[in-house]
Amino acid sequence: MEDFSFIMGISFAIIDSGIFILAEEYLDKLLIIYTDLDHISRPVLLGGCAAAIALLFSRIIEHYYMNDKYIRNSPLTDSLAIIFGTIIVIFLYMVYKNTTKQELIIKTRYNRDKNNNHILDENEI
Repeated sequence: MEDFSFIMGISFAIIDSGIFILAEEYLDKLLIIYTDLDHISRPVLLGGCAAAIALLFSRIIEHYYMNDKYIRNSPLTDSLAIIFGTIIVIFLYMVYKNTTKQELIIKTRYNRDKNNNHILDENEI
């Protein structure tokens, strides 16, 4: 009997971290333009949405493709799997960065709308 909880945790982390790396900058721009959220609350919302989407997809995989498999719920296994999946995404990003000689620029942690007018500051576009 195999335990697939580690695989589920890794898939969750890869989806969550992948959304963060690939979509955060674009979604942050949308939140600046269309909401009153500040530079602290925008990453919290984006992180929560990324985690919710990752949980949805990992649970869909679990429900439809692994419903006949044994999945033991263990907080330690889940935590280690999420850390391992995050390390995989970081490794893939490092390979991308070294291969293309480019970095993905993620500016969400900085306040890109300092005057709170819902327009990206000129040097942040």
